[in-house]
Amino acid sequence: MIYLWVRGYGWKEFDLSDKNALDERTIKIGDGAKIGNGAEIGDRAEIGNGAEIGDGAKIGNGAEIGDGAKIGNGAEIGDRAKIGYRAEIGYRAEIGDGAKIGNGAEIGDRAEIGDRAEIGNGAEPVCIYITGSRHRLAYWGDDRIDIGCRSLSISGWLEDGLSVAQGEGYSEAEIDEYRGYVEFVNRVHGEKQDAQ
Repeated sequence: MIYLWVRGYGWKEFDLSDKNALDERTIKIGDGAKIGNGAEIGDRAEIGNGAEIGDGAKIGNGAEIGDGAKIGNGAEIGDRAKIGYRAEIGYRAEIGDGAKIGNGAEIGDRAEIGDRAEIGNGAEPVCIYITGSRHRLAYWGDDRIDIGCRSLSISGWLEDGLSVAQGEGYSEAEIDEYRGYVEFVNRVHGEKQDAQ
């Protein structure tokens, strides 16, 4: 099942095989594309050949998803946004209205890309901004991560993050969540250093 916008009614459940409903809204779904459960597809949206749309993802009106692109579960693609060939949009990421994500670009989990922003072909994140369950995490490409009002080096978070989190009253689940974020930033930072 997917959800399509129905004027005067709102989002309504449809069977993906209902070709008439897709044609009526001028929605194009390419060969071999996969649409996850509960995904919402706006009017005039185009899903490319072999593209994958995750469960609960939202594709805006007039959005274009390139061939082989992957949209993560719960991700939101704005109206008229363009996602390039083989680009990857992470879990619960938000791509603004009219934004353009280049071919092969990788946008991480929970990333937020603003309206009309442009990310070039093959781009990978240089900065990371994550809205976690407790505090926001920010990485700006240097050997530093800001979580809430605290700033430490990446190794500092890896070594002392547990004691900081416990001092802030984080639950075990929250500690695991933020440890995952720090480890992700550490991998990105390491790859960035290796490429230089």
